[in-house]
Amino acid sequence: MILLIICSIHKILHKRCKDTFQNDVLREEGTARRAPTEEKKKEKRILDSNIFFKLFRIYLRRNDRQKENDWPSTINFPNRLLLYLDILSRITTLIITSEVIMKEFVFDIETAGYKWEDIDENVQKYLIKRQGSLEDAKGILGLNPLVSKIIVISIMDVEQKKIFTFMESEEKDLFSAADKKELEGKYEIIYKTGDERTIIEYFWHKIAECNKYITYNGRSFDIPFILHRSMFHRIKPTRKLMTNRYYADTHFDIYDMLTFYNATYGYSLEMWCRTMGISNPKEKGLDGSKVGEYYHNGKIEEIAAYCNRDVIATAELYNRVKMYYK
Repeated sequence: MILLIICSIHKILHKRCKDTFQNDVLREEGTARRAPTEEKKKEKRILDSNIFFKLFRIYLRRNDRQKENDWPSTINFPNRLLLYLDILSRITTLIITSEVIMKEFVFDIETAGYKWEDIDENVQKYLIKRQGSLEDAKGILGLNPLVSKIIVISIMDVEQKKIFTFMESEEKDLFSAADKKELEGKYEIIYKTGDERTIIEYFWHKIAECNKYITYNGRSFDIPFILHRSMFHRIKPTRKLMTNRYYADTHFDIYDMLTFYNATYGYSLEMWCRTMGISNPKEKGLDGSKVGEYYHNGKIEEIAAYCNRDVIATAELYNRVKMYYK
């Protein structure tokens, strides 16, 4: 009821705010003369630190009411209250009319273990004791964020069908200008290279842009791994990734949904793709068990392509199942 009342007075508030904000503000002495240029700059610096005026600038940009140079230097409390109500009514209208744009990202990571000889001797002994044998200890290196690293992160914008691939490489010119932005079927792929720290920073910068992110078993692997490696490099997250497991509006983990939160038996992404008629990310011969071998043989580009196929398959599976888990 309150929301409907706010919406009903929207036009009155909007007209009032428009008439008020478009008038020039007089100086405190009551004269009509504008402040000198330096004084104006000083006022603007003060306003820049005021959270209210930050909201006000966003309001003006969204509604094209005024140019930056026309921002008023002062707004009294009644008019400020009218502005708040006007902004609130606009937000409410957007929600009611379903005009809010939902930006959905799918992401996946690829990891590779350190070389066994580069691992501390005491850590080696611990891993062997924990896994039971040397062979088993070496076999799980890529799954342990303490003795491995992230080498590729792929993020897809579901709506725009655009993939951002961040991959580890010391070679700045690994791709030519034409290769950095290519098309794989109907998906546009943009590549960026750097060391592990750089690609994790790329990830945090990009993931902050979405309203909802989708993974396949990301709650159990991808997200904890990213958080642990971010901790290793002292990188500050831009958002909370480990959200409420049972609230899929922010993080939609397809594995969680398909197993009804581990109430039923789980299957691999490959199995779901095969049975649902979706392109299989492993159809070109590379799978997760071979990523470490490919990495140490310098085949980072093949790994990046595999990661891209993973996010494409995850996105297609998400579009298939999302209507059943609302």
